[in-house]
Amino acid sequence: MKKILIILSVIGVVGFTITAFRTYNFYKAYEIPPLKGDVTIRDLNIDFKDEIKVATSDTAKKKELTVKDINKDNVEDAYPYTKKLIEEGKYNQATQLLKKIIKIKPDQWVYINELRILALKENKTDNFLKTMEVIPQTYEVRMNEALAYVDYLQTPGMGTANLGQKSAQSIELLNGIIKENEHDLLAHYARGLNNLYWPLGLKRTNKAIQDLTYCVAAEKEFGGDKFPFWALFYVALGDALVKDGQRNEGQAVWKEGYKKYPQSLELKKRQGLDEKKAFQLVKEERGIDGFQRPDKSISDLSIIWSNR
Repeated sequence: MKKILIILSVIGVVGFTITAFRTYNFYKAYEIPPLKGDVTIRDLNIDFKDEIKVATSDTAKKKELTVKDINKDNVEDAYPYTKKLIEEGKYNQATQLLKKIIKIKPDQWVYINELRILALKENKTDNFLKTMEVIPQTYEVRMNEALAYVDYLQTPGMGTANLGQKSAQSIELLNGIIKENEHDLLAHYARGLNNLYWPLGLKRTNKAIQDLTYCVAAEKEFGGDKFPFWALFYVALGDALVKDGQRNEGQAVWKEGYKKYPQSLELKKRQGLDEKKAFQLVKEERGIDGFQRPDKSISDLSIIWSNR
């Protein structure tokens, strides 16, 4: 009997320790790297020259291809045809082609993002993640897996507990990516957005502020080109500060961003708001006391390589 009690006690202590550790990690502040020394824009992983080339290639031919036809030599010709199929509403056919394309080129953002957004449109994010399981786990694949869990947050009828679980899974994947490259900008931004949508009472907003502050710091160091996320960093950081109760600071961030990026509709909408209206806007778009479902466009990265 004593042995049983001892075993149960040990199990209880271990269980408590694991729970305490998880709780500690849940609230523990992130270790955000400084943008000093020999850090370059290359370290941020935001060089999308290849993606822009793929997305803006001559699509006039749009040669009809089947899954069997696609190989490493014609994969770039196959993509315009999948776009044509999507425009025609032939989603299933486009999905099959994209799967083959990604199998050949698992390191191309354009293809993976296209498949993930198509899956989101059809409420088939489960299928997307299953497809990614059998694809080589490149950086691009893992980032899109993390974003797929963000896509789940837009599922109608999903309860708060499930929303939190999906967001936590996304954050866990992003933590791994940041561990490999502490300066990865999109990973910091995605993690910041994840935390931004959590209810204020769960004390995740400060974590959002950490990552989003890093993103704005990166803009101040490297901004100025046409990278469309620079303006969005100011939007998100301002929103996080307002949500956290730091309304003056949040409004100041919006105004600073608007001076740099006056073409940003989101910054234009925010920069002139008073404190009350600023809080109301953030409540409607990011949520305060409960999980707020993000806009469906939040995880679509095609704005990086489109409209160039």
